[in-house]
Amino acid sequence: MHRLVSWLCLAIMTTVVLAFSAASRSVSQTSLSEIVLSSDVAKSEGTESDAVESSVIESDSLEADSITLPPTRQTFANGDYQLVIEAANQFPTTDQWQAENAIAKLYKNDTLQWQQPLPHAYGPRFVVLSAYGKTLLLDEFINVASPYAITLLSATGEQIAQYRFEDVADALALPAVAITQQATSGWWISTPPALSARENLVFIQTGGQYLTVELITGELTVSQTIAAGDR
Repeated sequence: MHRLVSWLCLAIMTTVVLAFSAASRSVSQTSLSEIVLSSDVAKSEGTESDAVESSVIESDSLEADSITLPPTRQTFANGDYQLVIEAANQFPTTDQWQAENAIAKLYKNDTLQWQQPLPHAYGPRFVVLSAYGKTLLLDEFINVASPYAITLLSATGEQIAQYRFEDVADALALPAVAITQQATSGWWISTPPALSARENLVFIQTGGQYLTVELITGELTVSQTIAAGDR
């Protein structure tokens, strides 16, 4: 009888130990699952936070890159001539640019002399119109090292001369960075261009010098000052 009681006690103790061990493993597994789940949630929240921060940075970058566009129609007049530069919109009733294409039209006493599309994005940065109908287009409205830095057109719309930004830098005998660092209007121009008293020359301050465009031949010359007789 004594031996039977011993065996019963041993069986009961073994059952209790096994039950306690199983319960411990269950608690451990549950805790581990909770830890893993918490870690996944933290990673998910961190990823979402990063995404929000990135979108804000991208939005700020887009805003910084935006520019104020010129009016869709501009008119320049000198003597009998009027030059109109306008957006080449498919629907001309809108006052917004539908694309970057522009078109130029020259009138003499309200009679159209010529019209042609311009390669300048949103038109040129500066326009000089002489009393003889010569048209000088400077730079593009967007801020780039333009292949159309200087374009000279005759009174009949024929191209007399055209220079790239690299040609301007060569004429000034300066590296590009020395020019662009001093530019305040567009890519390379420091101050708005000036037409000479006889209206045969245009002076452009750039790179600490004056670049002169001869309106008959389109020749470029460089000087440190403007002669008193040309002002």
